[in-house]
Amino acid sequence: AIIARITDIAISSGAACSSATPEPSHVLRAIGLSDDHIRGSLRIGLGRFNTAAQIPAVVERLAAAIADVRQLGH
Repeated sequence: AIIARITDIAISSGAACSSATPEPSHVLRAIGLSDDHIRGSLRIGLGRFNTAAQIPAVVERLAAAIADVRQLGH
């Protein structure tokens, strides 16, 4: 639901290196996260065309999308 609200930012629910595998991220598991937390995590893509100045705007939009989803009870 969060990803659907922010279509112009590179966000996914899985690891880039294992996008074809539905298994929880082994990296997030290695740092001690539970499977529930891993499945609820988001990956935000950054690249050479992003700037540091864009990050606060993305954080604001992501926070707003999360608030919307929580308000709807998803």
